[in-house]
Amino acid sequence: ADENNRVLAALDPLTGVANRRSLISALDRDVSRAVRTREPIALMMVDIDHFKRVNDRYGHPVGDQVLCSVVDVLRGRVRAQDLVGRYGGEEFMVVLPDTTLLGAEQLARELCRAVAESRCRIGSTEGGSDTRPEPGGTNIAVTVSIGVFGGRLESGDSWDMLIAAADRALYQAKENGRNRVEVATGLRRPAAQPAALLQRALGNELAREWGNGCSDGNHRRRRRRWTCTLGRRHAGQHPQERRQRRARSRSHGFNRSVATSALA
Repeated sequence: ADENNRVLAALDPLTGVANRRSLISALDRDVSRAVRTREPIALMMVDIDHFKRVNDRYGHPVGDQVLCSVVDVLRGRVRAQDLVGRYGGEEFMVVLPDTTLLGAEQLARELCRAVAESRCRIGSTEGGSDTRPEPGGTNIAVTVSIGVFGGRLESGDSWDMLIAAADRALYQAKENGRNRVEVATGLRRPAAQPAALLQRALGNELAREWGNGCSDGNHRRRRRRWTCTLGRRHAGQHPQERRQRRARSRSHGFNRSVATSALA
């Protein structure tokens, strides 16, 4: 019973695919693995076009049928290791481990065409609560817009950065006319921290110095000298700057003593 409840808690009750919480949990796990293994990962955000019009014209039971129809198309064309889930409302997410941007874009275009060609068949009765289509029903044209991100990740990348990138591409697909695919070519990463910049600069300078063929005897001395010099430079304490600062301090002290004497 506990296991059954756990499974049910991870699924969207209407469509039977992963719900938002289990989607994010799986994406977080796959992102961590992609960072560790340096394998590519891709993500799709799929949104049904003009879904509100379907609800307004046919009612929410028919809207539920449309949701289930789109899910059937998505699940029928992804691999076993991929994950389809309902992110919220009429928006779905597809997590694609070990997939390049090119492969994800090709799949997204196939999904876009497949949904447009499927034409959701709805029941012929009105106002019913059953979401299963009935014989003699009506076909509704349904399309989706898809935003895609894919690529290799870096240390510090997180699942929400992937969702934000795919969401930006999805917004672009909506702006460009819907029923189309747009891709995000990169993540919006925060600016590197000063400590990371210092470490990178030190590493580059030391690598160039070590590459000049210094002997083992003076290797440690040269490394210490470069480390201290570069550290002071990046901290605003380069020897030349220190001399200038001392000169300004002496001048400032002299001027201040003169001013004090004049006031006295």
